[in-house]
Formats: sequence, structure tokens, C-alpha cells
Amino acid sequence: MTGIPKSAIQRYATGETEKIPLDRLELLAQALGISSAYLMGWEEMMDDAPDQELNNMLEDLRSREDMRMLFKLAHGASPEDVRQAVKIIEALRK
Repeated sequence: MTGIPKSAIQRYATGETEKIPLDRLELLAQALGISSAYLMGWEEMMDDAPDQELNNMLEDLRSREDMRMLFKLAHGASPEDVRQAVKIIEALRK
């Protein structure tokens, strides 16, 4: 979505690279549907934002290791694989 190499994004996410080039910061923010200021932690996301559900999911990914693990496992999975995983999780919750 951004054209930024995965290895660079991984370095940004882990903090290995502390200074993200502004052009890349803007690309990441656009891909995530958030402001670059929010991405840098300079502003809070507004509670009445139109995509509050997306904001909540992003917060879960940022703050919960278990959610990051699920996201990583689902990345690259086929839609059918994801549907089967959802059915398993739903069954476990019952």
C-alpha cells in the first residue's frame, strides 16, 4: 500500500529506526487512515472519528501482543482460512 519495504516498516515498528523520513511517515499515515501527528503520538484520535471501529482495532494492535499475533498469523492467509479461524474462535468463546 505504501511502497515502503517491509524491512523498513519493521524497523520503524520495533524502534530500531528512530527517525522516519517525513515522506514515509505521510505514506504510512495515509495507509492507516490516520494523521501523521497521531502516528507520532503528538495528538489523540478524536472519539467521534468516522472510523472509530478502525481506531479501536489499531489501538488493540498497538497495545495487545495477542492481537498482533493473530494479525500476523492471518496476514497472507486465504479468506477461507480466516473464516475457519473465526469459526474456531467463536466456538472457543461459547
